[in-house]
Amino acid sequence: RAKSIEALGLPTAKIRYDAAFGRPLDYYTGLVFEIAAENGDRPLAGGGRYDRLLTLLGAKTPIPGVGFSVWLDRIEALREKAQ
Repeated sequence: RAKSIEALGLPTAKIRYDAAFGRPLDYYTGLVFEIAAENGDRPLAGGGRYDRLLTLLGAKTPIPGVGFSVWLDRIEALREKAQ
């Protein structure tokens, strides 16, 4: 993953990977992530894989899924602060 990020010209020195991280939502079944600003205590975006969610909601067959949330108000506040 780091090589792919470097290939895009993004600063990998500012990226932190934590395998012990987990979002406190039981429906995630695989990769889970959050994106935060440097020195940020709240996420700017987060999401993950949830392969069993739709069966928990009544689907008769498993339907894999992936999704994320973006807190635009937090991103806008950071943008305004940076100007």
